[in-house]
Amino acid sequence: MAGMALFRDASMVQARFTPRISDLTQSMETAHAALERAFLPAVPNRRELAGLVSIAVPHRFSAKDFIIQRHRPADALWLLASGSAVAGVVDERGEWHPERAVVQGQWLDVTSAWLGEDFAHDIRAVDDVIALQFSTASFQRLTEITPSVVRLLVACLSAHARRASSDAREKLSQPVPSRLAAWLVQANRNTAGADVVIKQSKRCLASELGTSAETLSRTLRKFHDDGLIAMQAARISVKDEVGLRRLMGMRVSR
Repeated sequence: MAGMALFRDASMVQARFTPRISDLTQSMETAHAALERAFLPAVPNRRELAGLVSIAVPHRFSAKDFIIQRHRPADALWLLASGSAVAGVVDERGEWHPERAVVQGQWLDVTSAWLGEDFAHDIRAVDDVIALQFSTASFQRLTEITPSVVRLLVACLSAHARRASSDAREKLSQPVPSRLAAWLVQANRNTAGADVVIKQSKRCLASELGTSAETLSRTLRKFHDDGLIAMQAARISVKDEVGLRRLMGMRVSR
């Protein structure tokens, strides 16, 4: 019967992150409501919804549990069915840096699995939550059985791309130090705390950040003088990520 997979014993699913999973008694209505919001502006029809529910594997997490972890292989999509969570980064010192909230009906990470990459963020439960796991293999099989599900996914990814474009425009409205700080934090994350090597010319990086090469050089020198980074030619060592995050206008947890 379509939808029964939602209530099968989740302990039978091998969880990479060893979440705390209890017996799941969440109603079908909660899962349906989350899935109806997950693909906006598109809305799944009855057949599509039944197919999605049939491949969903629910997991229950307690407050402060990590639902997914950065640098782990992204072989599934995760949807928040109930509760709330926060996406962010745990840095090399073990400090938690929240970045954005996730609420019911939102995907925790809708792109990494399709790119064959690791998860881009650490995502932590704020309160008790139920998250639905959709393996990419199951999702691909569903698109073969119900091809119209592809329409939902395209709408969802298009909306994600539009939000990313809007975010990029918003970032360009920020001061150059904030933009450069964000670039350095992301680059430092990508290298797992190792030195950041600027492979492109300063002019190219300046263009990417929407500024001039001269302004970029001055800002890098100021960051160096302020103890935020250490520079040696094209190699940059991030010394104070917390300080960089403050420049980004982000709250820093203690």
